[in-house]
Amino acid sequence: MHLVGNCGGQYGFVSSHASNSFALFFTISQIGIYKKYLKPALLFWAIIVSYSRIYLGVHFPMDVFVGALIGICISFLIFGFYKKIQSTIIKS
Repeated sequence: MHLVGNCGGQYGFVSSHASNSFALFFTISQIGIYKKYLKPALLFWAIIVSYSRIYLGVHFPMDVFVGALIGICISFLIFGFYKKIQSTIIKS
């Protein structure tokens, strides 16, 4: 681990960087933007951002893993609400 500066707090657990980057990746994937390069590029970006948290010594690997899972779950919830609202608007 490479500690850079005085990063992080004493009680940090979930990596918000991992949550946000994986939530963005899965949301874009579910919406269905069909650019050939976009999904792999966003996945690569999410992995690099998550790895940087471990490399800098700000989070442990489990912090990043749980953060990624939380981001994925939030993405599924938001997309579920989006589909429900969309179907309600179409019916009325």
